[in-house]
This record gives sequence, structure tokens and C-alpha cells, in this order.
Amino acid sequence: MAAGPALKEVVISGSRSEQDRDELPMSIDVINAQAIEEGQVRDIRDVARELPNVSVTRSPARFTLASGSTGREQNAGFNIRGLDGNRVLMMVDGIRLPRSYVFSANAFGRDYLDIGLLQRIEVVRGATSALYGSDGMAGLVNFITAEPSAFLEGDKRIGGRVSLGYDGDEHGKRVGATVAGKAGDTVQWLLGGNVTRASELDNMGTNNAANADRTRPNPQKDQSGALLGKVILTPGGGQRHVFTLEHVDKTSDYELLSARSKPPLAATSVLGSTSFTDMQRSRATWEGSWRVNTAFADDVKATLSYQDAHSREYITEDRNTAADRVRDVTYDERTWQANLQGSKVLRNGGPWVQKITYGLDYASAQVENLQTGVTPPAGETFPLKRFPDTTETSTALYVQDEFVNGPWSITPGVRFDTFRIKADQAGFGAQAVSLSGNATSPKLGVLYRASEQWSVFGNYAAGFRAPNAGQVNAFFENTVGNYKTVPNANLKPEKSQNFELGVRGRMERLSIEAAVFTGRYKDFIEDLRQVSGTGAPGNPLVFQSVNIGRVKLNGFEVKGDMRWG
Repeated sequence: MAAGPALKEVVISGSRSEQDRDELPMSIDVINAQAIEEGQVRDIRDVARELPNVSVTRSPARFTLASGSTGREQNAGFNIRGLDGNRVLMMVDGIRLPRSYVFSANAFGRDYLDIGLLQRIEVVRGATSALYGSDGMAGLVNFITAEPSAFLEGDKRIGGRVSLGYDGDEHGKRVGATVAGKAGDTVQWLLGGNVTRASELDNMGTNNAANADRTRPNPQKDQSGALLGKVILTPGGGQRHVFTLEHVDKTSDYELLSARSKPPLAATSVLGSTSFTDMQRSRATWEGSWRVNTAFADDVKATLSYQDAHSREYITEDRNTAADRVRDVTYDERTWQANLQGSKVLRNGGPWVQKITYGLDYASAQVENLQTGVTPPAGETFPLKRFPDTTETSTALYVQDEFVNGPWSITPGVRFDTFRIKADQAGFGAQAVSLSGNATSPKLGVLYRASEQWSVFGNYAAGFRAPNAGQVNAFFENTVGNYKTVPNANLKPEKSQNFELGVRGRMERLSIEAAVFTGRYKDFIEDLRQVSGTGAPGNPLVFQSVNIGRVKLNGFEVKGDMRWG
């Protein structure tokens, strides 16, 4: 029997509605459920493994109580086309994931995910601010959780899967199960869970010394658990309602042998050090859609989500004769996110067909941090906050209009964002500042289908990233050490202009894509830059987050695959 034509890969991240990815004038990758399973994709580091100009940094843990960050973040987050950290927007089912947090020796990454609960992963390269706002300067990674329909093909009333896995890099063992079912013609449900146990990440080190000379990884025990529950209601009349509950909990325990001191020992020499980190994220989301067929919209979608993320690092240090030390650091984000979106297809009898997508986004996040412990540095007291409790809010309007005429597609779009950072002065050791601002992010994409197999696309997109609470109000002062960090009320958003030109070939067995790109960035924010002082008594070193000059990034990428049958 002859094989039928391959199904087109449908994505939502490129236009905020389902669309064939080959019809989008931008570089976008999709890792579907089959690729996740066959490629043994276990974490976000594996997601980036075969994608050009996309990477995830991870190193074995090699840090101390008061210094060093190697391995502290574990899977720190994505780097896309040379930019990383919070300049890459990470989402799950269209809901923003927590930001990374780094201050001095403290660092929390962004791996609040369990790949075993996903149906596909979409990676968009280049600025996405015209559709998604702040943090999308470098690109977007959207993780789509599994739906019941993936396990209920045909007339199945119940279905599911069981998975087992082993990872030699970190001796990881994984087990997971998902079950889905139908309750009549209007209700589908899904329940899934995964558990993982792993050890330290292997490297090529050979020195097993229990001190600073050690090159082998420190002993480490990782464990994680995740749950996903989903109910989908389709009562008729073009309605669809999705209710999702998700919880992820990841814990790591370290014996920091590399933090131990070498002889001869002094009073403050470290005899032993241990640490554990815990990252938790819980989410509740409702997503509704209606087929309305009015003059203003064919379809309407609405989303409301609450997300609570908590990260903690607890580290101890046994010193020779000096007092032992403990640091207990937490970072929390509690976020409400909402979206209302409409779309309309217009056919005016001529050669052009339009699809207009427009909407309203709103987000409000309560961001908090706290450090406590035992034996603070001279000149400091516990508890302390690196920045005040802060409420970050943003509101945005966006519109995109896709014009199609034969082989041509032209897609302009624009988004207007306003943001506000409101600091709570209570319990904070410096004069906190509040900040507000706005940004306009236009885009223009053009796609030309030269033939059934080949197409050419070009894309211009503006990007921006608003400063966050820790950058605006970072504060730290040590009067004995003569250094301090101070807030910056004049911090401006980062902005960018991005251009891309690419070509796609989709033959029967060979698929190939190539692109060249350039980005111009200004008002980059550099954290904790020295702005004054010498460190002498009466003239302390002063550090501050500041906007720096212009940055230029250029590059190219080529990717392809051959299907041998």
C-alpha cells in the first residue's frame, strides 16, 4: 500500500493561532510527541540538543556558600542566537514560566518542567515581542502539555501509556504513566504523573580529592515528581473549555566536597559543606473558545491562569574553629495571567484573503525574596531582602493581519505594552523606587512560495524587555567591607531591531531550511556593574544595574533531515 502524504506540522506560537509552520515567515522548530519519545528527550537540555543556534547550559555543581555559580542553576535556561536568561521567553500552554533569579552567589534556573507531561515543544527564533511582549527579545520556547485526544484515537473510550527511562549522563531513572478517557461525547479527561531519580552529571574529571583540587563531580542526588490533570468540555455550539492543573517539584541534594579547604587549615577553613535546592511550580488554567461568527470575529478565545512558583537554596558550612555558617535563600513568584483574543477571516471577492488576530493580555506578579541563616558576614544582619516585595503588572493590546494572495503572504503586526513595577517599602533597608513605562513592538513578515517545494521568507521584528524587580531595586550593603548595591530609578527597557531572511525546501524525502539574521540591541541591562567608589573607608564600592551601549549580533543557520523510508 502506498504511503499517504505526511501531515503538516501545526503550531500556535508563531501567530497565536493554529497554523502550518511552513506558512510562517520565521524560523520555528517543533519537537512533537514522537520526536520526544524516539529522541529520548528527558529535560530542556535535550530539547536544544539538535537545534541550531539553541543551547542550554548545565555543569556539575561546583560552588561554595558565599561564591561560585557553576552548576548552581542546574539547567539554567535557553540560549537562542547568542542571548539567554530572561531575554528568552519560556511558556507552558501559553502561560509564562517564572524568570531566572541571580544575585551574587545565589542563582535559580528556569527548569520548572517535566518533559514527560508534554505533547510537543515549539521553539521560535528571533524577537516575539509583537505577539507576546516583554522577555521575547531572543525568542520563545512554548511547552504544550498532553491532551486526552492523543490517547483516544477512533472509538476508544479509555487509553494511556506507561514509560520507563534511563539516562547514563546522570544515572537517571524515570517512570511515568498517563491515562485518558471519555465521559460521553462532551467530556474528555486526562491524568498523568512522572517520577525521576538521578545522580550527579558525569564529566571527564579524574581527581577525586575531597577539596578544592577535585575535578570529578560532587556527589549529588536529584529527585522530581510531576502531576498533570486536564478536563475538556465541548458542550456544542462551537464551545470548548479546557481546565488544567499542573504541579512540578524538583529537589537536589549536594555534598560539596570541592568546597572543602586544603591544609594547612586556618580558623575559617571549611571542613564540610552541604546544600539542597527545591523548585516547585503549581498552575491552574482555564481556556475557553467560542465559534461566534459575527462581524467582528469568527472565533473568540479567553484564558485565565494562576501560577505559584517557589525556589529555595539551603547551604551549610562547617568551619574549623570559626563559627559555622548557614544560608537559606528563597525566591517566589505568584502570578495571575489573562488573555482575550479574537480572529476574523475576510474575503472581499478579490484575490486577497485576510486573517486578523487581535487581543488583550494582562499579567500581575507578586515577586518576593528572602535570605536568612546563621553567622552573617561582618556588617550584615539576617533576615534581609535583596530587593523589596514587588508587584509587577503589564497590560498590552496586539493585532496581526495576514494577507494572502496566491504564492504571497504578508503579515504585519504591532503590540503596545505598558508595565509597572511597584515596590513595597516595608521591611526593606533602602529607599525603594517604583517604575513604569511602555513599549511599541511592530513586526512585518513576508513569505513567497516559489514552487510547491520551495519558499522564501523575510522577517522584521522589534523586541523589548522591561527591567524586573531585582534589577530596579537591588540593594545590598556591607559597611565593614566598604561595598554596596543600590537601586536605579532611571533604568530603561532593553530594545532591539531584528531582521531575518530564509529559504525552505520540502521535497518528498529531504527537508532543508537555511536563514541569515542580524539583530541591533540598545539599552542592554548589565546587572551589578561598578558605578563609583574605590572600596576605601568612606568611599565604598557602589554597584548598580545600568543600561549599557549598543550590541550587534549576526549569524546564520542551516538545518535539514532526510527520511530514508
